[in-house]
Amino acid sequence: MINNILAQEVAAAQIVVQSGGILLYPTETVWGLGCAATNAAAIQRIYHIKGRDANKPLLVLMHSREMLLRYVGAVPPQAEALLHPDAPPTTIIYPHIRHLPHHLLAADGSLGIRMARHPFCEQLIAAIDAPLVSTSANFSGEPAAVHFADLSAALRKQVDYTVSDLSAYYEPRGLPSRIVRLSAEGNIEILRN
Repeated sequence: MINNILAQEVAAAQIVVQSGGILLYPTETVWGLGCAATNAAAIQRIYHIKGRDANKPLLVLMHSREMLLRYVGAVPPQAEALLHPDAPPTTIIYPHIRHLPHHLLAADGSLGIRMARHPFCEQLIAAIDAPLVSTSANFSGEPAAVHFADLSAALRKQVDYTVSDLSAYYEPRGLPSRIVRLSAEGNIEILRN
């Protein structure tokens, strides 16, 4: 049953994302607001919908180490353990990103990237073959939506598609990911644990 529901949701979301649309979707932490990370117009629309300061970079989800290497070039040994599937959800801020719109990047060219662990996100990212923008599903300054029922009706009206409640099959952690910064030299600084 879950495989059919999940496949249907991934297929519907793929159509929306590939046509430049915006999604509300579950992640392993909290609900996300996102689009294809390769679509500059959709990224700008997310900033507008959320009411987020354009100087605050967004993060992206990727589904594999191979995809990650397309955008960061190399992963230092110090960061390898953070990519392990059993590691807690961790957003790593990489210093130099390539092949993504500058709207996503911080002023110094860095970007926060997390390996997706929710089956919906993993499958959607694989289907679109591109990273997925992920910011918490809320207007700036409001609490993040942990559960489907927490999603704001006003926010739902602003997006092109809201994924069904999949919590019966995969319950989110309910906490944001930890955040670490990776320096150009490969050193790791914990920003949020």
